[in-house]
Amino acid sequence: MSPVKLVRMVEAAHRLDTQIQTHALESLPEKLIGPRFYGKSVIAHLQDLGVLSPRFSMAHGTWVTAADIDILAATGAAISHNPSSNLRLRAGVAPLNALLAGGVTVGLGMDGTTLGDDEDMFAEMRLAARLHRTPQLGSPAPSYADIFQLATSGGARLMGQGDRIGKLAPGYRADLVLVNCDRITAPWVAPEIDPFKLAFLRAKAMDVDTVLVNGQVVLEAGLPTGFDLQAVRQEVAALLDTTPAPEAYRTLVAELKPLMFDWYSQWETPPLEPYGAFNSRR
Repeated sequence: MSPVKLVRMVEAAHRLDTQIQTHALESLPEKLIGPRFYGKSVIAHLQDLGVLSPRFSMAHGTWVTAADIDILAATGAAISHNPSSNLRLRAGVAPLNALLAGGVTVGLGMDGTTLGDDEDMFAEMRLAARLHRTPQLGSPAPSYADIFQLATSGGARLMGQGDRIGKLAPGYRADLVLVNCDRITAPWVAPEIDPFKLAFLRAKAMDVDTVLVNGQVVLEAGLPTGFDLQAVRQEVAALLDTTPAPEAYRTLVAELKPLMFDWYSQWETPPLEPYGAFNSRR
């Protein structure tokens, strides 16, 4: 997007009192775009244009630098962390520990609910908790409570709604997820086991029984209350069966892919310095 359009977008967001959300620094080529085209990081470029503020959030941030983290924290801009999507697309692993230590607002997302294939936020939370534990003694690692906070109040703050949703408290909207614990407690659980940790480590989307949004029941006994799920599934399947395959799209992708690989392979990649080490060749 051109600088002029970015500035107009910011003006519109202020005028409409709404948030700005984009995807940025997901992959290594996106990291290289900044120095190559702007002479600075993408984050520094957005800061210079006045784009970054508490209204702004970006999905991924996989390749943010230490200087980028300082800018994000200072401007109040937020990051949506999408671990399963980043792994599936070979995009990398976002430096979650550094982001949190640097004071950046982070929410837990999924990029798109189907990118993890299981459409399961519990699985996403577990992945985030386990992915950011490096083997070095004393290295930082998020707790289960930290990750749960990212998935709830962190996401609320990212959307500019931290004063209305994201926690169970007086004055907040009654958004609740009720989990049936029959499966996760079978055949037996020691009485001293923390129920929160048990649910965090064992629950799956299939265990969700009831969901309330602003006090209204939208899911009951595992089924949506506002429509016939089976009927919708059948309708979607019938429509897709009669939809011709987008052959032109597939042909275009096949033609563009080698050209893109050739284009990016010519870019000079500077030495990379990871935030943490997971193994060693020597």
